[in-house]
Amino acid sequence: MKKTSTEIYLEKFTKIKSRDGKLIPFKLKPVQKDLIDIIDENKNVIFLKARQLRITTGVVGYLYHKAITKQNTITALIGYNYESILEILNKVKTFYKTTPEKSQPKIHYSSKYEIFFPETNSKIFFFSASDVLHISEHTIIDNVFATEVAHWDNVEEKIKKLKDVTSNYGKFIIESSPRILDTEDSKYFHKMWTDKNEFVKKLYDWTWGYTEKEIEIIKSKMRNDKFSQEYEGCFLKEEKQIKTPKIKLFDYNYVKVNDVFAFPLSYSILKADGKCDEKLILSLTKHNCLKKMRKNLRDNFEKDKIRKYRILLDNGNWIEGFKIGNNKLN
Repeated sequence: MKKTSTEIYLEKFTKIKSRDGKLIPFKLKPVQKDLIDIIDENKNVIFLKARQLRITTGVVGYLYHKAITKQNTITALIGYNYESILEILNKVKTFYKTTPEKSQPKIHYSSKYEIFFPETNSKIFFFSASDVLHISEHTIIDNVFATEVAHWDNVEEKIKKLKDVTSNYGKFIIESSPRILDTEDSKYFHKMWTDKNEFVKKLYDWTWGYTEKEIEIIKSKMRNDKFSQEYEGCFLKEEKQIKTPKIKLFDYNYVKVNDVFAFPLSYSILKADGKCDEKLILSLTKHNCLKKMRKNLRDNFEKDKIRKYRILLDNGNWIEGFKIGNNKLN
Protein backbone atom coordinates (compact mmCIF):
# COMPACT_ATOMS: atom_id res chain seq x y z
CA MET A 1 0.00 0.00 0.00
CA LYS A 2 1.24 3.48 -0.88
CA LYS A 3 2.49 5.55 2.05
CA THR A 4 0.51 8.63 3.06
CA SER A 5 2.15 12.05 3.28
CA THR A 6 1.95 11.76 7.07
CA GLU A 7 3.87 8.47 7.10
CA ILE A 8 6.50 9.83 4.71
CA TYR A 9 7.07 12.95 6.80
CA LEU A 10 7.22 11.20 10.18
CA GLU A 11 9.61 8.52 8.98
CA LYS A 12 11.85 10.91 7.05
CA PHE A 13 12.10 13.83 9.47
CA THR A 14 11.24 12.79 13.04
CA LYS A 15 12.47 10.56 15.82
CA ILE A 16 10.92 9.04 18.91
CA LYS A 17 12.23 7.82 22.23
CA SER A 18 12.74 4.08 22.58
CA ARG A 19 11.72 2.23 25.74
CA ASP A 20 15.24 2.74 27.11
CA GLY A 21 15.11 6.49 26.45
CA LYS A 22 17.27 6.62 23.33
CA LEU A 23 16.29 8.63 20.25
CA ILE A 24 15.56 6.40 17.27
CA PRO A 25 14.11 7.08 13.78
CA PHE A 26 10.32 6.96 13.76
CA LYS A 27 9.70 3.85 11.68
CA LEU A 28 5.95 3.36 11.86
CA LYS A 29 4.75 -0.01 13.09
CA PRO A 30 1.91 -1.80 11.29
CA VAL A 31 -0.51 -0.75 14.03
CA GLN A 32 0.44 2.92 13.58
CA LYS A 33 0.09 2.74 9.80
CA ASP A 34 -3.31 1.10 10.21
CA LEU A 35 -4.65 3.71 12.63
CA ILE A 36 -3.45 6.55 10.39
CA ASP A 37 -5.42 5.05 7.50
CA ILE A 38 -8.52 4.76 9.70
CA ILE A 39 -8.23 8.36 10.95
CA ASP A 40 -7.70 9.63 7.41
CA GLU A 41 -10.94 8.01 6.25
CA ASN A 42 -13.20 8.74 9.23
CA LYS A 43 -14.27 11.65 11.39
CA ASN A 44 -15.07 9.86 14.67
CA VAL A 45 -12.89 6.98 15.84
CA ILE A 46 -12.47 4.88 18.98
CA PHE A 47 -9.37 2.74 19.44
CA LEU A 48 -9.43 0.10 22.17
CA LYS A 49 -5.88 -0.96 22.82
CA ALA A 50 -3.56 -3.42 24.50
CA ARG A 51 -0.60 -2.18 26.48
CA GLN A 52 2.60 -0.78 24.94
CA LEU A 53 1.53 -0.68 21.29
CA ARG A 54 2.45 3.00 20.80
CA ILE A 55 -1.07 3.93 19.75
CA THR A 56 -0.76 7.35 21.39
CA THR A 57 2.54 8.04 19.60
CA GLY A 58 0.95 7.21 16.25
CA VAL A 59 -2.07 9.46 16.75
CA VAL A 60 -0.02 12.36 18.15
CA GLY A 61 2.35 12.05 15.17
CA TYR A 62 -0.58 12.18 12.77
CA LEU A 63 -2.08 15.30 14.40
CA TYR A 64 1.32 17.02 14.70
CA HIS A 65 1.82 16.60 10.96
CA LYS A 66 -1.63 18.07 10.28
CA ALA A 67 -0.87 21.08 12.48
CA ILE A 68 2.34 21.94 10.62
CA THR A 69 0.95 21.35 7.10
CA LYS A 70 -2.71 22.41 7.21
CA GLN A 71 -3.77 26.03 7.54
CA ASN A 72 -5.77 27.32 10.52
CA THR A 73 -5.96 24.03 12.39
CA ILE A 74 -6.78 23.90 16.10
CA THR A 75 -5.88 20.62 17.80
CA ALA A 76 -6.61 19.53 21.38
CA LEU A 77 -4.58 16.69 22.88
CA ILE A 78 -6.18 15.52 26.11
CA GLY A 79 -4.48 13.39 28.74
CA TYR A 80 -6.40 11.71 31.52
CA ASN A 81 -4.14 13.38 34.12
CA TYR A 82 -1.33 15.95 34.20
CA GLU A 83 1.40 13.32 34.02
CA SER A 84 -0.03 11.99 30.76
CA ILE A 85 -0.27 15.57 29.40
CA LEU A 86 3.46 16.00 29.93
CA GLU A 87 4.12 12.70 28.16
CA ILE A 88 2.09 13.84 25.14
CA LEU A 89 3.71 17.29 25.18
CA ASN A 90 7.15 15.68 25.21
CA LYS A 91 6.23 13.55 22.20
CA VAL A 92 5.40 16.69 20.22
CA LYS A 93 8.59 18.43 21.38
CA THR A 94 10.62 15.38 20.38
CA PHE A 95 9.08 15.35 16.89
CA TYR A 96 10.01 19.01 16.49
CA LYS A 97 13.50 18.95 18.03
CA THR A 98 14.64 15.88 16.08
CA THR A 99 13.58 17.30 12.72
CA PRO A 100 16.59 18.58 10.75
CA GLU A 101 16.89 22.34 11.20
CA LYS A 102 16.26 23.15 7.52
CA SER A 103 12.98 21.25 7.65
CA GLN A 104 11.79 22.39 11.08
CA PRO A 105 8.53 24.36 11.15
CA LYS A 106 8.58 27.71 12.89
CA ILE A 107 7.22 27.35 16.39
CA HIS A 108 6.15 29.60 19.26
CA TYR A 109 5.26 28.52 22.77
CA SER A 110 2.30 30.71 23.64
CA SER A 111 2.15 29.08 27.07
CA LYS A 112 3.31 25.90 28.78
CA TYR A 113 0.39 23.97 27.30
CA GLU A 114 -0.05 25.72 23.95
CA ILE A 115 2.13 25.58 20.81
CA PHE A 116 1.63 27.93 17.86
CA PHE A 117 2.86 27.26 14.31
CA PRO A 118 2.90 30.67 12.57
CA GLU A 119 3.51 29.33 9.04
CA THR A 120 0.16 27.51 9.08
CA ASN A 121 -1.52 29.68 11.73
CA SER A 122 -2.28 26.46 13.60
CA LYS A 123 -2.22 25.61 17.29
CA ILE A 124 -1.95 22.57 19.50
CA PHE A 125 -3.45 22.77 22.99
CA PHE A 126 -2.73 20.29 25.77
CA PHE A 127 -5.49 19.62 28.27
CA SER A 128 -6.13 17.35 31.20
CA ALA A 129 -9.45 15.51 31.33
CA SER A 130 -10.24 17.62 34.39
CA ASP A 131 -9.98 20.77 32.22
CA VAL A 132 -12.51 19.68 29.58
CA LEU A 133 -15.60 21.15 31.21
CA HIS A 134 -13.82 24.51 31.48
CA ILE A 135 -13.39 24.83 27.71
CA SER A 136 -15.41 27.78 26.46
CA GLU A 137 -18.58 26.89 24.57
CA HIS A 138 -17.51 29.41 21.91
CA THR A 139 -14.31 27.46 21.19
CA ILE A 140 -14.05 25.58 17.90
CA ILE A 141 -11.57 22.71 17.76
CA ASP A 142 -10.72 20.96 14.51
CA ASN A 143 -9.05 17.85 15.88
CA VAL A 144 -9.62 16.26 19.30
CA PHE A 145 -7.59 13.38 20.68
CA ALA A 146 -8.79 12.07 24.04
CA THR A 147 -6.64 9.44 25.76
CA GLU A 148 -7.59 6.74 28.29
CA VAL A 149 -11.22 7.85 28.32
CA ALA A 150 -12.36 4.71 30.17
CA HIS A 151 -10.50 6.06 33.21
CA TRP A 152 -12.06 9.55 33.21
CA ASP A 153 -14.71 10.73 35.60
CA ASN A 154 -17.86 12.48 34.33
CA VAL A 155 -17.21 10.81 30.97
CA GLU A 156 -20.65 11.38 29.48
CA GLU A 157 -20.65 15.11 30.24
CA LYS A 158 -17.08 15.59 29.00
CA ILE A 159 -17.61 13.67 25.75
CA LYS A 160 -20.72 15.74 25.06
CA LYS A 161 -18.73 18.94 25.66
CA LEU A 162 -15.97 17.83 23.28
CA LYS A 163 -18.52 16.92 20.62
CA ASP A 164 -20.09 20.36 20.94
CA VAL A 165 -16.80 22.21 20.36
CA THR A 166 -15.43 19.96 17.58
CA SER A 167 -15.88 21.35 14.08
CA ASN A 168 -17.97 19.50 11.50
CA TYR A 169 -14.88 18.92 9.38
CA GLY A 170 -12.50 17.87 12.13
CA LYS A 171 -11.46 14.60 13.72
CA PHE A 172 -12.68 13.26 17.05
CA ILE A 173 -10.33 10.46 18.15
CA ILE A 174 -10.71 8.48 21.36
CA GLU A 175 -8.31 5.84 22.60
CA SER A 176 -8.31 3.82 25.78
CA SER A 177 -7.45 0.56 27.41
CA PRO A 178 -10.49 -1.17 28.92
CA ARG A 179 -11.09 -1.07 32.65
CA ILE A 180 -13.15 -2.91 35.23
CA LEU A 181 -16.84 -2.01 34.92
CA ASP A 182 -17.09 -0.78 38.49
CA THR A 183 -18.32 2.80 37.96
CA GLU A 184 -20.96 4.57 35.89
CA ASP A 185 -18.17 6.26 33.95
CA SER A 186 -16.49 3.01 32.96
CA LYS A 187 -19.87 1.56 32.01
CA TYR A 188 -20.61 4.62 29.83
CA PHE A 189 -17.38 4.15 27.89
CA HIS A 190 -18.21 0.46 27.49
CA LYS A 191 -21.59 1.51 26.08
CA MET A 192 -19.87 3.84 23.62
CA TRP A 193 -17.73 0.93 22.50
CA THR A 194 -20.51 -1.63 22.14
CA ASP A 195 -23.45 0.49 20.91
CA LYS A 196 -24.07 1.51 17.33
CA ASN A 197 -23.18 5.19 17.08
CA GLU A 198 -21.24 7.66 14.96
CA PHE A 199 -17.85 6.20 15.93
CA VAL A 200 -15.81 3.79 13.84
CA LYS A 201 -14.18 1.33 16.24
CA LYS A 202 -11.01 -0.69 16.08
CA LEU A 203 -9.54 -3.10 18.62
CA TYR A 204 -5.77 -3.39 18.69
CA ASP A 205 -5.01 -6.43 20.81
CA TRP A 206 -1.62 -8.03 21.54
CA THR A 207 -1.38 -9.57 18.07
CA TRP A 208 -0.51 -6.12 16.70
CA GLY A 209 2.69 -5.80 18.70
CA TYR A 210 3.84 -9.04 20.28
CA THR A 211 5.01 -12.43 19.11
CA GLU A 212 3.37 -15.55 20.52
CA LYS A 213 6.56 -16.32 22.43
CA GLU A 214 6.61 -12.84 24.00
CA ILE A 215 2.96 -12.97 24.96
CA GLU A 216 3.31 -16.42 26.53
CA ILE A 217 5.98 -15.06 28.87
CA ILE A 218 3.76 -12.08 29.77
CA LYS A 219 0.71 -14.29 30.26
CA SER A 220 2.58 -16.66 32.56
CA LYS A 221 3.16 -13.79 34.98
CA MET A 222 -0.43 -12.51 35.11
CA ARG A 223 -3.86 -13.62 36.20
CA ASN A 224 -5.99 -14.71 33.25
CA ASP A 225 -8.64 -12.02 33.77
CA LYS A 226 -6.03 -9.26 34.06
CA PHE A 227 -4.30 -10.50 30.92
CA SER A 228 -7.63 -10.47 29.06
CA GLN A 229 -8.18 -6.88 30.13
CA GLU A 230 -4.72 -5.49 29.38
CA TYR A 231 -3.79 -7.46 26.25
CA GLU A 232 -7.02 -8.75 24.67
CA GLY A 233 -9.26 -5.70 25.15
CA CYS A 234 -11.80 -7.34 27.47
CA PHE A 235 -13.95 -5.37 29.89
CA LEU A 236 -14.05 -7.08 33.29
CA LYS A 237 -17.13 -7.10 35.46
CA GLU A 238 -17.14 -5.41 38.85
CA GLU A 239 -15.12 -7.28 41.43
CA LYS A 240 -16.50 -8.31 44.78
CA GLN A 241 -15.32 -6.28 47.73
CA ILE A 242 -12.69 -7.74 49.98
CA LYS A 243 -13.17 -7.05 53.67
CA THR A 244 -9.97 -5.74 55.18
CA PRO A 245 -9.27 -4.96 58.83
CA LYS A 246 -8.28 -1.57 60.10
CA ILE A 247 -4.55 -1.47 60.70
CA LYS A 248 -2.74 0.93 62.98
CA LEU A 249 0.90 1.54 62.18
CA PHE A 250 3.15 4.27 63.53
CA ASP A 251 0.07 6.20 64.70
CA TYR A 252 -1.42 6.24 61.19
CA ASN A 253 -4.78 4.58 60.66
CA TYR A 254 -5.25 3.02 57.24
CA VAL A 255 -8.75 1.92 56.36
CA LYS A 256 -9.26 -0.09 53.18
CA VAL A 257 -12.08 0.72 50.80
CA ASN A 258 -12.25 -1.69 47.88
CA ASP A 259 -12.82 0.88 45.14
CA VAL A 260 -9.50 2.49 46.07
CA PHE A 261 -7.16 -0.45 46.60
CA ALA A 262 -7.68 -4.02 47.73
CA PHE A 263 -5.43 -5.59 50.34
CA PRO A 264 -5.94 -9.38 50.20
CA LEU A 265 -5.74 -11.08 53.56
CA SER A 266 -3.54 -13.75 52.00
CA TYR A 267 -0.57 -11.40 52.17
CA SER A 268 -0.89 -10.94 55.97
CA ILE A 269 2.05 -8.55 56.00
CA LEU A 270 0.86 -6.11 58.64
CA LYS A 271 -0.64 -7.21 61.91
CA ALA A 272 -3.39 -5.48 63.82
CA ASP A 273 -1.05 -4.76 66.72
CA GLY A 274 1.11 -2.64 64.43
CA LYS A 275 4.01 -5.05 64.19
CA CYS A 276 5.52 -5.75 60.81
CA ASP A 277 7.10 -9.20 60.80
CA GLU A 278 8.01 -9.03 57.10
CA LYS A 279 9.39 -5.54 57.58
CA LEU A 280 7.32 -4.36 54.64
CA ILE A 281 5.24 -1.24 55.16
CA LEU A 282 2.63 -0.28 52.58
CA SER A 283 0.29 2.65 52.20
CA LEU A 284 -3.32 1.54 51.91
CA THR A 285 -4.87 4.87 50.98
CA LYS A 286 -5.61 6.28 47.53
CA HIS A 287 -3.75 9.52 48.29
CA ASN A 288 -1.02 7.74 50.20
CA CYS A 289 1.10 9.65 52.67
CA LEU A 290 4.42 8.43 51.34
CA LYS A 291 6.36 11.52 52.44
CA LYS A 292 4.97 11.30 55.96
CA MET A 293 5.62 7.59 56.04
CA ARG A 294 9.22 8.08 54.92
CA LYS A 295 9.84 10.68 57.62
CA ASN A 296 8.27 8.44 60.24
CA LEU A 297 10.35 5.48 59.15
CA ARG A 298 13.58 7.49 59.27
CA ASP A 299 12.83 8.17 62.90
CA ASN A 300 12.71 4.42 63.52
CA PHE A 301 15.16 2.86 61.03
CA GLU A 302 18.50 3.68 59.41
CA LYS A 303 18.06 5.78 56.27
CA ASP A 304 19.96 3.41 53.97
CA LYS A 305 17.72 0.50 55.05
CA ILE A 306 14.53 2.15 53.73
CA ARG A 307 13.61 1.40 50.12
CA LYS A 308 10.50 2.17 48.10
CA TYR A 309 8.46 -0.91 47.29
CA ARG A 310 5.48 -1.78 45.11
CA ILE A 311 3.29 -4.85 45.13
CA LEU A 312 0.70 -6.13 42.67
CA LEU A 313 -2.56 -7.08 44.37
CA ASP A 314 -5.04 -9.78 43.41
CA ASN A 315 -7.40 -7.22 41.86
CA GLY A 316 -4.68 -5.98 39.50
CA ASN A 317 -3.93 -2.71 41.32
CA TRP A 318 -0.62 -1.63 42.77
CA ILE A 319 0.04 -0.22 46.19
CA GLU A 320 3.21 1.58 47.16
CA GLY A 321 5.17 1.79 50.34
CA PHE A 322 8.57 1.07 51.80
CA LYS A 323 10.61 -2.04 52.47
CA ILE A 324 12.95 -2.13 55.44
CA GLY A 325 16.26 -3.91 54.88
CA ASN A 326 16.98 -6.33 52.06
CA ASN A 327 14.60 -9.17 52.88
CA LYS A 328 12.21 -10.19 50.13
CA LEU A 329 8.50 -10.88 50.28
CA ASN A 330 7.76 -14.58 49.83
